[in-house]
Formats: sequence, C-alpha cells, structure tokens
Amino acid sequence: MKRKLICAVLVLCGVMFAGCLGKTGKRDTEQETQPMVEVQGELGQEASYGGMTLRVISAEDPDITLPDGKKAIFIQVELKNGTEETIKCSYLNNFTLTVDGTFLEPGDCCSIPAMKEMYDRTGNEALSAEIAPGESCAGYVAFEVDKDYQEIIVHFLPKTTDSVSRINVPVSKESMTGADKETE
Repeated sequence: MKRKLICAVLVLCGVMFAGCLGKTGKRDTEQETQPMVEVQGELGQEASYGGMTLRVISAEDPDITLPDGKKAIFIQVELKNGTEETIKCSYLNNFTLTVDGTFLEPGDCCSIPAMKEMYDRTGNEALSAEIAPGESCAGYVAFEVDKDYQEIIVHFLPKTTDSVSRINVPVSKESMTGADKETE
C-alpha cells in the first residue's frame, strides 16, 4: 500500500512539473525576449506606443548648477492612457535620457537634487500618477545633465507591453526655454 501511495505521489509531482514547463518546454521564467521598439516623437507633438501617448510640452534649461557640477533641466510632459488598465507612471520608473549620444540609466539622470531645485524654484512636483483608462495627466520631470550638453533625447518607457520599448523625443539646447545661448 505504501509503495502505491509513493508511486502515486511521484506521478502526481511529475505531472505538475510537466505542466509548469508549458507548451514550449520552457519554464515560465524563461520567457522569450521581445525586440525593443523605439517610436520617435518631436517636441510639442504626441507619440504613442503600447497604448500610452507622450507629449513633451516644454523643455527648460534654467541655468541651475547642482552641487555635483551638473545642470538641472526641467521637462514638462503630458501622458494619456489608452489601455484598459490603470497605469502607474513616475519620473523614476518611466523616464531616462540620452545626452549627446550617451544613454543614461534613470539613476544617473533622474535625480532628487534636480527635482528639489525644480520644486524650490517653481513649486512643481515630480510626475507621479496613476492614470485611469482613457485619462491623462501632465507633470514635470527634472534631469541632471553635463553642463556642456548640446542635445538630449527624452525616453519614456510605457512598460505596458515590455520593459525596454520606448518613445524618444529629441530636444536640442537651442529649443529649450531659458537656455543660455552663446552668441559668436
């Protein structure tokens, strides 16, 4: 009787393990990677991906030097949720930059000192919202960039379909309000 019980338990465990492998024979943690999609946008224009729409409303270089010698820049954005789920968006989780061709991770460009400077000078708080289906929100993202930057590309990662695809909006130093423009 014990042997039959042990055999039944082993068979049951084998069936459960085989069910975890799925149709492809891969475990659930071994999901196939999807290619990264990049959608190009323009300052002031809407661009969409994964059910989310981004519009970079304005970009400002207020000529603020942070304690580490970098500059703070402020980006005003509008996000629209075209999905059927409430989407959480924040400056730390959904935004990053490329500065003069160098991609920066969020921790390297979305800084607390830059956000604090923005709040202290303008009263604007960092973007952090839960956007219901069909709704939109506007807010600000403050970035930290090298003082001699010429062009940035704002990246918005909707994270509705995957965690790497993004909407890219290039912003030149000349197109920013408040930028100190050198004359030759």
